[in-house]
Amino acid sequence: MGIEEIVMFQGGLLTLVALIGIAFTFALPKPKHKHKSKAAHYARLFLVFTTLAQIALSLRHVGYREVYILCYNLFLLLSAWLVFISVAKRYGHAIRGRYRYAIAGHLLVVELLTMHFYWNQNSVVMRDALMLFNCAIPLLMTLSRIRHYLSRESVGNWVLMFSLVVALFITLIGGPLYLFVFVGSSEQQTMVGLISIISLQMLFLLGFAVSIMYSLLERLRLRVFTDALTGAKNRHFYYEMAPKLCAFAERQQQNLSVVVCDIDHFKSINDRFGHLAGDYALKHFARVIQSMLRKEDTLIRMGGEEFLILSVQSDVAEASQLAERLRSEVNAYEVRFQSHRFRLTASFGVVEIKQNSDLFDSVKEADAALYEAKHTGRNQVVAVGF
Repeated sequence: MGIEEIVMFQGGLLTLVALIGIAFTFALPKPKHKHKSKAAHYARLFLVFTTLAQIALSLRHVGYREVYILCYNLFLLLSAWLVFISVAKRYGHAIRGRYRYAIAGHLLVVELLTMHFYWNQNSVVMRDALMLFNCAIPLLMTLSRIRHYLSRESVGNWVLMFSLVVALFITLIGGPLYLFVFVGSSEQQTMVGLISIISLQMLFLLGFAVSIMYSLLERLRLRVFTDALTGAKNRHFYYEMAPKLCAFAERQQQNLSVVVCDIDHFKSINDRFGHLAGDYALKHFARVIQSMLRKEDTLIRMGGEEFLILSVQSDVAEASQLAERLRSEVNAYEVRFQSHRFRLTASFGVVEIKQNSDLFDSVKEADAALYEAKHTGRNQVVAVGF
């Protein structure tokens, strides 16, 4: 197969791969967020311009050297910037005017330098080095952007990070090694370029898709475990995840206490002011409680006006002090809903989960303490064994 046939085959294959990749991005879930919804659009443009860049590279072997000179570095650098833009959009960031001007200026400067090295020096080495160095800039900026969102649970972000690290390695290490050390024939160069471009396209699409799908799974998981009205965890979380938290605390030999709380006379709020006022009171109550908790504490809505707090690294004395602060804080604010004004009070039952104790048995003890608080005057804290 001659070089012309190889170039035609390569162009057709790249176009097919790009079209498959573009179709794949349309199948991905579309976020409702204004900027996140545009991430896939820029990912598609990345596929288009990497394909055009490789086709321009191949054309230099069949007599279209000027097309290669004009387009290759420009399209490849634009592809690198499209990676940056799509990832920025993926995380919900806008590309401000200064970024746009900086990207346009960068593209223009590199294109002018490419023309200079072609017309005045005809230096292939300088043009290729210019391309590799400048493509690394947006890729490094992209990695820096992803690092802000990495965490142990963020599997999608780690996959996206890994794919871009490999892409950066290919750009900064693989490219120079082949271009300046293992330079082969025209046929070999076009095939290596084809493999490299397809690898970069697949790596980015893999990372991009996994990031989106994992983010979707995380949102679904949050919805399953989150109470829609108050934003607290719900009973699904209580039955599935709370025992695991307790087991972890026991393995770490950490104190763990349960605080059960209930809004006093909640039915009278619904009867006097209506159920919308009752819903607002529940949201207000959860918001006040959540604002007083530590990051490691967990607020769970058990149902109706009853809530449960898992307080890590707290013995019964510390949990009782927390409950007293919560009781005082709840009573300190006046609830304002439409023309209605009223104050809330709450009762609390507290118990420390002892080593080798069952969570659900401990919650029953806290419920008994709450029952005692309700029947001995309300608006107070009753702790088991304190």
